[in-house]
Amino acid sequence: MIELLRDVKSVRGVGGILFLDRKEKKSFQIFPKLFEPEVVKGLFLLLLKLTENMEGGGKIEFKFQEGKAFIFNLPFGALFVYGRMSLNLDLLELMVKAFISKIEKGKIKGTFLKSSDFTSQFYLKILIRATNLASESYQKVLGTYIATQNLRLAKDSIIDDYPFLKKVFVNNAGEISLLNQEKISWEKKTMEGFARWVFQFRKFCSILSEKIKTQNIEELTSELKDNLEEIGFYEVYRSLQK
Repeated sequence: MIELLRDVKSVRGVGGILFLDRKEKKSFQIFPKLFEPEVVKGLFLLLLKLTENMEGGGKIEFKFQEGKAFIFNLPFGALFVYGRMSLNLDLLELMVKAFISKIEKGKIKGTFLKSSDFTSQFYLKILIRATNLASESYQKVLGTYIATQNLRLAKDSIIDDYPFLKKVFVNNAGEISLLNQEKISWEKKTMEGFARWVFQFRKFCSILSEKIKTQNIEELTSELKDNLEEIGFYEVYRSLQK
């Protein structure tokens, strides 16, 4: 169970997480050491009470001075997550869905599933977001039309090596997304393909702007830094610069 919680906690900005197993009346949690057992117990009891009559699938959001917290009511329990204000809710909700799916599959088998190294959907969304962050930045320098054309040219220049990119659409606003109903299986080459796409995109754009040459990919994608480092995106990107 802790391994499954670590997947959810991997979303950048998450500070701590607690899962309430309503049937067994017990909890699993990952919190900083400063959380005393009494605090965790109090949170457990509060969560039990708050979600007792809460609609299935419901969500409560709390905001405070230094961050925010969420309670997700699940079919078999509840999940409490807190973190920084910059916490990406879209990615968090995606990981919560994956968490639910893994537990439900595990319960069918009579045991909880072990967490996989990568959650395919989650990391694909990370890679798509990273590419869009680069596009947003280059559009500010070159304008939407030129940046979008370069984004498409960069994709075309590597598509023979990474044919799965045919499933990715570039719209006229310079944003990429998966084509409807399309899926991309997760493997190392998936990450490499996106890293090369972003690299080629920057290469084409930097021909037209000295400013883009000086921009650092880690800074452009800082909101995703932990996740991109985890899958080796920056390492592959840097190897292309040599």
